[in-house]
Amino acid sequence: RARYYVCAGAIFAASIELLQLAIDLAYGFAYRTIDVNDFLLVWFGAIAGYLLFRGVALAYRKIIGTDIGDQGIWGHAHDVLTS
Repeated sequence: RARYYVCAGAIFAASIELLQLAIDLAYGFAYRTIDVNDFLLVWFGAIAGYLLFRGVALAYRKIIGTDIGDQGIWGHAHDVLTS
């Protein structure tokens, strides 16, 4: 599962940089700069966001438990955090 999110983060970061390249080619000059540092920061940000979410989910499961029943939007949030 974690490998999927690492790959998805890399694809997302690459798509942003490729979109900037496409804009440069469409304008015919360097409107936006393409930088590997931007790619790495977006990619690591995606990984950090995934790890933060997993940490919050783990803390939530420890504090709340696993059975709160159906409570609308909070029941959905509970299902996401406990899955």
